[in-house]
Amino acid sequence: MAEFYVRNSLNLNKAVRFNISVVKTTTKSDMDGEPKYLLEIGTTHSGINPVLKNLVYVHHTEGKEDLDAVIQSAVASICANIDWTVLEEDRYSPEVIEVYPEGDNTSIWSTIRVTLEEAIPASGIDLSEMQVFLNNGTTEFDITSEVISHGDPFQYTLRWNPPYRICNTYEGV
Repeated sequence: MAEFYVRNSLNLNKAVRFNISVVKTTTKSDMDGEPKYLLEIGTTHSGINPVLKNLVYVHHTEGKEDLDAVIQSAVASICANIDWTVLEEDRYSPEVIEVYPEGDNTSIWSTIRVTLEEAIPASGIDLSEMQVFLNNGTTEFDITSEVISHGDPFQYTLRWNPPYRICNTYEGV
């Protein structure tokens, strides 16, 4: 059995201990076959509603590649039942910590990247209502649907590849 702690980013004074273990089990139909193993994830935290589940059994994974996602999902479902109050107020907007490329003389072949970060205590960056506009000095373009984002709720990188790269070449006259 292993132990780990989970902390809500809006309550830095409270950490909840979780246990994770592998349990060997067999059923009547499996008595002659291979034993089955369950991943048991739970907490004995007293602030959880006892009517709601505080123990999750994971009986099927595709392989070790998806194990992290399975554990994260199980822990998230348990954490949803924990009373995390008193929460701190998220008073600050995310910050732009990197913009690439910078400056006026940007190549037409450049991919534009912007990295946003939110410092703890924070509720995380919500991209669901994000709008991204490109202003070329005379016209403003809504490029929201063309922006690709990756990261986690506390740091996202937004990337935009211009779909059209128009160049004019003039031969010497």
